[in-house]
Amino acid sequence: MTSSPSREAPAVPFEPLDPQIVLGAYAVGVFPMADSRDADEIYWVEPQDRAVLPLDGFHLSQSLRKTIVRERFRVTVDQRFGAMMRLCAESVSNRPDTWINPQIEDVFNRLHALG
Repeated sequence: MTSSPSREAPAVPFEPLDPQIVLGAYAVGVFPMADSRDADEIYWVEPQDRAVLPLDGFHLSQSLRKTIVRERFRVTVDQRFGAMMRLCAESVSNRPDTWINPQIEDVFNRLHALG
């Protein structure tokens, strides 16, 4: 399901985003984006349609559990978050630009550090 994001909120000049504001925004379905990696401003996106993943009721299927137990893949959590953010923000051949500018990368790293 795709929809074009609403960009009614004004762009914000580069300054550190407050992690608590970002958490509050995500709680009501709004999130920060930048036009590109080099963008000096972010804007707030409020998608018309969005998916909700209720993690409290997450169920690990038997087939996925078996796949994990067989150790066909290595499953890890909370390892090298900063490196992952840098990789997501990099240009690659099939994705020449990204919505993750330094301001967004910084606030995600601070949110991760907060737990």
